[in-house]
Amino acid sequence: MVKLALAISLVLGLGVASCTLFDEDPPDDSCEVDTDCFRAQGEVCNQMTHECEVRSDAGVDAP
Repeated sequence: MVKLALAISLVLGLGVASCTLFDEDPPDDSCEVDTDCFRAQGEVCNQMTHECEVRSDAGVDAP
């Protein structure tokens, strides 16, 4: 019975650990158009560098 419990916990542990193998990388700041960026925070796509940047006129929260 102990061997069965050990085998089950080993299989479950390997199953949980394998999830990290299929995890995607966090999104980068590269873009082609403005809709590729996080528009809710005022980001736009810089067409020269193809990176998302915050607009210079975007509001900033006060500390």
